Amino acid sequence: MRNFLLLVLVTTIFALSSCVSRVSIPEGEQPQLVIDLQMLRGSDNIFAAVHTSTNLNGSFPIENPDNVEIFVDNGSGIDVPSQFVYNPETKVYDYVAGQELVNVTSTLSLSAQIRNSEIPGITASSRVPKYNELVDTELIASRIVSDNEGEFWEGTIRFNLEELNINTSEYYHLMLNEKLQTKEETVNGPVYTTINPEESLFEVIDVTSGEFAVREFLHTDGLWIDLDEMDADFFEVTIRSTIPMTLEGQTSDNIFAKLYSITEEHYNYNLGLSNMESSESSLYGEQGLYRSNINRGFGIFSACVMKRQTINLIK
Repeated sequence: MRNFLLLVLVTTIFALSSCVSRVSIPEGEQPQLVIDLQMLRGSDNIFAAVHTSTNLNGSFPIENPDNVEIFVDNGSGIDVPSQFVYNPETKVYDYVAGQELVNVTSTLSLSAQIRNSEIPGITASSRVPKYNELVDTELIASRIVSDNEGEFWEGTIRFNLEELNINTSEYYHLMLNEKLQTKEETVNGPVYTTINPEESLFEVIDVTSGEFAVREFLHTDGLWIDLDEMDADFFEVTIRSTIPMTLEGQTSDNIFAKLYSITEEHYNYNLGLSNMESSESSLYGEQGLYRSNINRGFGIFSACVMKRQTINLIK
């Protein structure tokens, strides 16, 4: 009986070790620089969040250094020691150089280091994607739904992307917004009046077609799109207004969309963050994989462009 239990124990250990690939991290691993720098063309609020890492044993405290030199080169030949200045109130580094660096299809290069520190400097690169837009938008179904807070518009919409069937990988972040508007029918067609210009996100109820390519991430808003996973030339999404219908003639005919063209690294970084949040909330979830494109460090350096579109669902 004793030998049998020993055999079971050895067999169990072997089975577990064959299913899980474990990577040992040295106890004395030194801290590294961690940076989050996501650059949107045309944005007046570009900043870098920087801190240091620790190891699995927590040997090193995580610090937020205020003496980091950060430089981004787009090939224009700017020669300044740092284009980013530390903001003690927000504890991030604001971009202050003023020049537009994010040019479509150009490649940006990042370098950053802590002055007078043994922590190694980091480098990274990101190729700016091209603009794209939504085309062939079609309202498939719509209805009014009710709950304790009132009545709300809900609709299923079919979307297509320009140049969808291409041979290169493309990634997008789609935000679908609404404004409080009313509609009046006239002999020349509908006339829309904006009651409140502030935009608010539609609630995504379901991705009814293309769900492998179009996903929601747990840590952020909007829809994340990976064209490699598309199994058709369109995707369908059911969305619901978050503005209760209280006005005469109130309408949700217009969608004010923002389509961000993003890099594969940007998509994978956010996919990793979403997976980490999912695994932390699940008792049996696999530990989420942290994605990074930083050399000799961790984090993300990416560039993106954004196109605004107003989509009228009744056209």
